[in-house]
Amino acid sequence: MDSLMAAIGAAVTSYREGSQMSGLVIMPAIVPLIFFTFVAGNPHGGLARALSFIPITSPLTMTIRLGAADIALTEVLASLLVTVRGGLAILWAAARVFRAGLLMYWQRVTLPYVVNDLRGAG
Repeated sequence: MDSLMAAIGAAVTSYREGSQMSGLVIMPAIVPLIFFTFVAGNPHGGLARALSFIPITSPLTMTIRLGAADIALTEVLASLLVTVRGGLAILWAAARVFRAGLLMYWQRVTLPYVVNDLRGAG
């Protein structure tokens, strides 16, 4: 999550834009809290399992699930692997956006520019 916030900070030109865009990162991260009742009530259900394998929601979802029931070690390790790999991918992408933000000093980093840079064309 910190990497995503750093990418947002590098992509915007003012703190107001950054605070507005940070909601794009925070909202998906709190999805497990929104569905807390469903996840804790049925920790082996489809919603709980799906949220366990999305990198931004898996830490909180697995914490809720582990507190509510016994979860198989393989599922916990798979969720951990997804979280680590997703975190590394986000860190790589955030570094590219940060580099683009430094090169384009006081200019807005646009989405097409970021996509081209992530593809390696930039």
